[in-house]
Amino acid sequence: MWNYKAILTNMFLVHTFTDLGSIDLVNWTLAVELKFYIVICLIGGLVVAGRVWPLLVFSLAVFGLNKLTKSYIGIELMFVSFMMMGVLFNYLFRGIINVFVCAAACAWIMALFLIGWDSGGVSQNYVYGFAIFATAYAFRDKFVDIRVLDFFADISYPLYVVHSLVAYGIMRVLLEHGLPTGVVVPVAGLCVVGIAYAIHVLVEKPTMHLGKNIKMSAAPASA
Repeated sequence: MWNYKAILTNMFLVHTFTDLGSIDLVNWTLAVELKFYIVICLIGGLVVAGRVWPLLVFSLAVFGLNKLTKSYIGIELMFVSFMMMGVLFNYLFRGIINVFVCAAACAWIMALFLIGWDSGGVSQNYVYGFAIFATAYAFRDKFVDIRVLDFFADISYPLYVVHSLVAYGIMRVLLEHGLPTGVVVPVAGLCVVGIAYAIHVLVEKPTMHLGKNIKMSAAPASA
């Protein structure tokens, strides 16, 4: 049974600091993402400058932490370390490092991630994910715009956030009222897509616009 503490800690993505865990089995990734932002803020100057060594040192430190002690925070930081490979691809895209440096640094981070993983064969999925990402990056010029895919790409974040609890809740209510699965599934799908689009238009786009305005207003005026 959920209580107010479980709901509030999950709402603010600090549930991993308690023994309550995730209440929707989705927001654990958002908690990891939040910690990634915090780490990047702490080393922001080095990232902007395109320094590779902080990413390597961080992955080594996280590996050591998880070998010394097991905790939710340590496991989350492992995923943050994994995400640092995306930062390396950003360096590569910006022309700060070459492909050989990117490959060597990614190999270092991936090796520590895999060696430090103690949860079984699921770790191989991250290798597959990295391979797909790297392949997509290599052939990025071959991709063309497809309106349907672009639409779902635009709402992907709010869709990810709401699909679990909202869709399962809708399906349960509809099934309890005797509707067939052939009706329940598409209705739930359309509902979550509609809600995700509303969040994208009413929350996501305005806050992104606000953030850009704040950044522009804080930037020093050119001479």
